[in-house]
Amino acid sequence: MKSQSSIIGLGIYFLVALLIRLPFFFRDCIDRDESTFILLGQSWVDGFLPYTQLWDLKPPLVFLFFGIIIQIFGKSYIAIRLFGTIAIAFTAYFIQLIAQKGSHKEHGFYAGLLYVFLSSLFGSLQGVMSEHLALFFFMLGFLCFLNSTKNSQLFLSGFLFGAALMFRLNLIYPVGLLFLFYLFSSGFDLKEIIQKGLISILGGIMVPLLTFLPYVNQEIPSVWWNAVIRASFSYDNPSYFQMFEAVLELTPFLALFFLSIIFRTRFRIYQENPRILVLIWVITAGLFLMLIKSGKVNGHYLIQIYPFIILLFLHLLYSLKLSFFAKIKPALFILFLLLPIESYLEYVKIGKRYLNGESLYNGNGLDISNFIQQNYPEDVTALFLDHHIGYWELNKLPPSKIVTHPSNLMRVSNYPFVEDIRQDPISELKYLLKVYQPELIISRSEHISFSEKDSEENQFYQQYLGENYQLVYQKKRGLVYERVQKK
Repeated sequence: MKSQSSIIGLGIYFLVALLIRLPFFFRDCIDRDESTFILLGQSWVDGFLPYTQLWDLKPPLVFLFFGIIIQIFGKSYIAIRLFGTIAIAFTAYFIQLIAQKGSHKEHGFYAGLLYVFLSSLFGSLQGVMSEHLALFFFMLGFLCFLNSTKNSQLFLSGFLFGAALMFRLNLIYPVGLLFLFYLFSSGFDLKEIIQKGLISILGGIMVPLLTFLPYVNQEIPSVWWNAVIRASFSYDNPSYFQMFEAVLELTPFLALFFLSIIFRTRFRIYQENPRILVLIWVITAGLFLMLIKSGKVNGHYLIQIYPFIILLFLHLLYSLKLSFFAKIKPALFILFLLLPIESYLEYVKIGKRYLNGESLYNGNGLDISNFIQQNYPEDVTALFLDHHIGYWELNKLPPSKIVTHPSNLMRVSNYPFVEDIRQDPISELKYLLKVYQPELIISRSEHISFSEKDSEENQFYQQYLGENYQLVYQKKRGLVYERVQKK
């Protein structure tokens, strides 16, 4: 019966996730990262390994996920978002199974359901993010780790954690801390520590090695090494002030974490297996280290910590008298109904488009692409400084690897690790405008996003734009500039 109820929970998670996320299936761009993943997935379908034709600072399995969907379903936003929804539902299911260890099924169900809401609401989380995909393997790996009594199961958990790292390399912090704690707190002798440590490492490196082999086969191993390893660790180099700001943003989660430790004796539901709670603390500490080390806490970064915060939060609530929950259940039900306000508004938007006979697909990237297709020849050159999903719609490539994701243009730390580009942002920008000379420039405003308005790059860009381009299209935050043919 417990297995049957868990499967029912999986079905409910999928339906709830689908209802929350469905109206966003028709947007061209929900988050810039997702658009970038689509471009690199398409590039892989076209026969190019990641980082060779296009470039972005993410491990290769992210692009493989998108590439497989594009290969099977073609250019389908619906297919991409649907498989992202499935990944979220299964992650919630894994959280449910983890929560039920030492707990009762109701607690496990609510833990999974809360994850569905938190991973699908607020900001741009309706897109398919690398965090969503990484957590599918990470939570499955943790579930296998909790069930591991044999070396083969330990190897499998390492394998799954390794797969998660090829979606989000920064998960190395909680994974490393978890295995170190396991090896040195389980009462193993030196021989067992070495043996189990090697098994864990071997399992963990299998997937990264598999992603590395195609580059070895093409005799370009440095491309993988520079993009996946060197650029990732170079990117995480914040100032002490930035790390302090990250701590401040994490304050509510840190408070909950320490409260769960202080009141650990109240965790009655884990009395039979208190070690699970300790392991949750260890992973949560590793995730805090990861986020603080990054120096910033974007909304989608928090997806990674939500499962463990949920586990700690619900356990604290369940340490209260159960009669308390019987009283507030109606209020909780109403709260769950009110949370997806973003989805309700998007449903209204989609409904209006349907009633007006318009396409359900919407967004500046689509509108701008339609404008370009109607007014310019197919061979027109374009630079998308924003709305870069337009490259996909127009069957075009970014004019430079570094602008595959527009923000990378301004990230100085990436430049040493990307081949065939200039040495710094201002040199790359001058190449794009003076040498490549795109006939069209697409942006959100008159200055470069991701750059200070008074920066050298923005001053040069605004001056060059004013002297050589004229505005030919404007709709909300979508602008198209056409190069002026000088006599």
